[in-house]
Amino acid sequence: MSLQGDLSTLDLAGLFQNLEGARKNGVLTIGDRKQPTHLLFHEGRLNALNYPDRASVAGFLAAAGVADAAAIERARKRGRRHLLLDLLADAGVAPKEQLVARLHERITDEACDILMTQSGRFEFHEGEAPEGLFDADERGIGLALPASALLLEAARRSDHWKRIRTHVPSDATHYELARQPREIADAAQAAFAAAVLELIDGSRSVGEIAANFPHCRFALYELLANLSATGTIKPCDPSDMGRRIRALAGRDKKRAWELVERALALDPRSLPLLSTKAQNAEALGRKDEACEALKLVAHLELERGALDHAREALQELKRLAPKDPVVWEKGFELALRQRRTQDALADARQLIDHLRAAGLHKRARGVLERVIGLAGETWERVRQMAELAAEGGDVPAAVAILERFARARLDEDDVARARRVYSEILAIDPRHARAKETLAEIDSGALQMRRAKWRKIRRRAALVLVAIVLLPALGYEALARRAVMDATREIVRGGWIEEGRYADAIERYNAVRAQWAWSTAAVYEVPQTIAVLEARRQALPPP
Repeated sequence: MSLQGDLSTLDLAGLFQNLEGARKNGVLTIGDRKQPTHLLFHEGRLNALNYPDRASVAGFLAAAGVADAAAIERARKRGRRHLLLDLLADAGVAPKEQLVARLHERITDEACDILMTQSGRFEFHEGEAPEGLFDADERGIGLALPASALLLEAARRSDHWKRIRTHVPSDATHYELARQPREIADAAQAAFAAAVLELIDGSRSVGEIAANFPHCRFALYELLANLSATGTIKPCDPSDMGRRIRALAGRDKKRAWELVERALALDPRSLPLLSTKAQNAEALGRKDEACEALKLVAHLELERGALDHAREALQELKRLAPKDPVVWEKGFELALRQRRTQDALADARQLIDHLRAAGLHKRARGVLERVIGLAGETWERVRQMAELAAEGGDVPAAVAILERFARARLDEDDVARARRVYSEILAIDPRHARAKETLAEIDSGALQMRRAKWRKIRRRAALVLVAIVLLPALGYEALARRAVMDATREIVRGGWIEEGRYADAIERYNAVRAQWAWSTAAVYEVPQTIAVLEARRQALPPP
C-alpha cells in the first residue's frame, strides 16, 4: 500500500492516527528529496526516525554526556554485531534502562517538532524499510511510541513554545546569572537545573547550551524560560559582553572570535563589540577583518560626534593598514574638522602618495588643491601638482600649472626660480617652444634686460601719470589759497573787523568757499575762520 498527499489538506496528526488505527508497518517520508525526514512505523507506532545530518545513537550518547567517545569505541570492539546499548550496559557505562530512556526522550522531542509541520508533501510506503535507512541501534531497542501520546505531548509543547519564545526570543541570546535560583525539591530536576546554570556564564548562546542537552531539548528551553521569567537569568549587555569576550580571548581566541561574531549579529552597531572584534581579529592574524571593524568604529564615532574616539580608531587603522588610502582620507578630513593643520598636512602627504601609487591621480590633485588652499602655494606643491597632472595623462594642464607659477616668479623678479620652473616644463614637454625661448633669453640675459627696460618705462609712465593728475590739483589749490588771502587782505585793509562788520566778512569768506569748494582751504581753513567771526558777532552788545 502507498499513500501520498499534501499536508495542507491532511495534517500529520490525522495521518499518525490513521496509521496507528490501521496498525501499519512502513516508512513515512515528509518533505522534498533534498531534505527528507523518514519515520519508521511498526504496527502503527513510531519506531525510529532519520533526517539529514542526524547524529547516530553513538554520537547522540556522546553529546548527551552519557558515554564518552573512547568508552563507546571500547564497547564496540567487544562485539560489533551486538546492540550498542547492550554493550555499554555490559561494560558498566550506564544501565540499559537509562540509555533507553534517553533515546525515548530524543525521539519524542523530534517527533513533536515534526508534528508541528503544517506544509509540504508526504508519502507512506508500506512494508519493510530499505536497508541502512535507519540506525540499527535505534531500531534494535524496540521503541514503540503511540500516536495518541505523541499528539498530546505535541499539543502541550505547541502552547508552551509560545511562552518559551516570549522569554527566550532567540537561540543566539547570551544569558548570565542575575540572582541565586530558587531551590528545587525534586532531586533530578535540581540536578538538571544545576547542570544548565553551570553553563550560563555569558559566554555561551542558548543554542550552544542546548547542544549540551540533545536528549532533553524541550525541557531545557522550558527551564530557561522559567529562569528568565523569574529574573534568575538576564540577557548580557553588549558592553559587558565585550568585556567577557576580551577576558576569554586570553584563554581561547577561537571561541572568543565565535562569540563576538554571534553577538554582533544581534547588535551590529555596538561600539564595544566592534572594538573587541578588532582586537581579537588582530590577535588571530585576521588583519583585514580587524580593519573593517575599526572602520565601522570610526564611522560610528564620527556619526555620534565623538571626534577624539574616532581619531583613536583611525590611528589604529593607520598602524594596521598604512597603505589604505581610505584610512588617510578619513584622517585628513577629521584633522581639518578639528583644525589640526599640521596633522592634516601630514595625513594629506600620505594620502597623496597612496592615491598616486594606486593611479588615482585626479583624486590626488583634488587633495593637493585643498592643501594649497589650507597652507599656501609653494614650489614643491606646484611641482607635485604638475607631476600628478602629467602622470594622469593631462600634459597641457601640467604645463599650464607650471607656466602660471613661472610668470608669477618673473613678476617678482625671481629669475632663478623662474628658470627652474621652465626647466621643469621642458622635462614634461621637451618640445614646448615658449619654455625653450624663455630659457634661452634668461641664459643670454636678454630677458633680464628687457624686463629692466620695461620697469624703467613703467616708472617713467607712473611719474608722468602723477604729474598729469597732481599738477592741476596743485594749481587749483594754489589759486584757492590766493583767493582766501585776497579776501583776508580786503577785510583787513577795509577795517571791517574794527567797525564790527562781521556779517560782511563772513559773506566774503562764504563767497570764496563757494567758488573753490574742492580745495582744502575751502574745506578746512575757511570754515574755521568763519566760525571765529561768527563767535565775535554773537558777542557784540545789542544795538
